[in-house]
Amino acid sequence: MRYGPDDKFWVVVDPTPESEMGDLLFETSLRGLDLQFKGGLTMAQNPTIFTDQQEAKYEAMGGSPRCARPRRSCAPAGRTRRRRWTGSRSTARTASSSSRPI
Repeated sequence: MRYGPDDKFWVVVDPTPESEMGDLLFETSLRGLDLQFKGGLTMAQNPTIFTDQQEAKYEAMGGSPRCARPRRSCAPAGRTRRRRWTGSRSTARTASSSSRPI
């Protein structure tokens, strides 16, 4: 597929603690992307180009295989994030099975 200077596509960047969805996902063109870089967008923010809005939104919401939760909770590249245990205990103690209070 060939893109000219004014053809639209979607860009997704890595989040910051202050990011909102409009900061992570935006529609632009090659001319607009040039202005984004002149305005402060850097390669360190890992801009990724998508032709499909739904795919871009899926990625921005954390749909990538490297992160199962919204992108805000993703660890920076090269680091791992500890998973928080959210399940219930299958062997929960009860008052009858323990002499100590729960």
